[in-house]
Amino acid sequence: MTQITQRDVALADCLPLIEEKLKLGSSVEITAHGTSMLPMLHDSSVTISPKPERLKLLDLPFYRRANGQFVLHRVVRINKDGSYGMCGDNQTLIESPITHDQIIGVVTAFDWNGKNTACDDKEYLHYAKKRVKSQKRRGVYLRFRGLIGRILRKLRLRK
Repeated sequence: MTQITQRDVALADCLPLIEEKLKLGSSVEITAHGTSMLPMLHDSSVTISPKPERLKLLDLPFYRRANGQFVLHRVVRINKDGSYGMCGDNQTLIESPITHDQIIGVVTAFDWNGKNTACDDKEYLHYAKKRVKSQKRRGVYLRFRGLIGRILRKLRLRK
């Protein structure tokens, strides 16, 4: 009897197979690693489906940076030239421009709070909207906190 074991395979090694399945209209399931989408995703199973003609705000595209790194972040801005601004839930800086050619697919479902959740789920959409709105405030807060820290260090009040 042959035993099947799960093992980690580099996404770059699987990319041709993933792209072929998406091109045929199928979805693929991968495990998202990393901390950029905390608290929503961390070692979570995500279903990636073929990319639509155009992404919309709050979509979760799976894309590849120019340096070859794979990323799964949220669309927080659509630029006038049609490119996108992306940001992880645990980040404050918007990565832009991301072109449509860089998009591999888009997340349509994921494991969240112990259950499989569709990206059109009302509870999830409420969370996503709230998260995007708070990103700007978090960014301002962190920049302000950094400025105060630099001032205090210059005054030698803090190491």
